[in-house]
Amino acid sequence: MTRAFLASDRAAASAARDWDRVARAHGWQRWQRRVPPALALVCAALFLTTALAAATAGAAEPARPARIVSLDLCADQILIDLVARRRIAAVTHLAADPSVSAIAEKARGYPVTRGAAEDVLQHDPDLVLAGQFGVSSTVSLLQRVGRNVVVVPLAS
Repeated sequence: MTRAFLASDRAAASAARDWDRVARAHGWQRWQRRVPPALALVCAALFLTTALAAATAGAAEPARPARIVSLDLCADQILIDLVARRRIAAVTHLAADPSVSAIAEKARGYPVTRGAAEDVLQHDPDLVLAGQFGVSSTVSLLQRVGRNVVVVPLAS
């Protein structure tokens, strides 16, 4: 961010020198070289826009998770419907069970977990989705070892 401001300061100084050179070439007096207030506002807006763009250009967009593991049947259903198959590392063993899952056919063929931390860690996930109820000890352990765990709230 500092480099962006230094570059904009150099550009502003260069523009001021150019303005003075043009003013002298036209024979304007010092008081005639004042910048009109409307032009000053436009220049300030352009400067702020440029500075903001330069500051945010260096900020990296967060990477999309590539290996997602779900620990909740509801999260399984949302995950399978919304995320590409190649990004899903595992779903719960219940996802393919037609007696409890609404997406049993879609869930066939995905790797499964049974909720233990060891099951989850073998998939080396960069995102773990869990429900508010269920495997709280697994969620706690995964958070302690630094895994990105998102507890999906109940629909209200």
